[in-house]
Amino acid sequence: MASPEEIAWAAGLFEGEGCITEVGGRFALTVTNTDEWVVQRFYDIVALGSIYGPYRNSEADGHRRKPFWTWTAHQEQALDAMQLLAPWLSPRRLNRAYELTALTFPVKCLPI
Repeated sequence: MASPEEIAWAAGLFEGEGCITEVGGRFALTVTNTDEWVVQRFYDIVALGSIYGPYRNSEADGHRRKPFWTWTAHQEQALDAMQLLAPWLSPRRLNRAYELTALTFPVKCLPI
């Protein structure tokens, strides 16, 4: 079980790098980053979803780009991850989750 500090760290990462969307009609959360360690730490804390990558961006325009990794969770796992992260997420993120699920998530902050 992750500590409150680790969950707060994961929520901060998700706030900045995460995405709440639907994929094929399924509720989904993703975090994408060029630092594999960051994505792995996020996964270790939330203990849900899967990591994919590394993926390579196109360099057709002549610019070199770093490979990236993506954490993703769908449906029940995404809902469980939202439940875990929600106390530290912004109203914007919580509202987006509500738009897609019609569910409310906890907004009280846990003590750190």
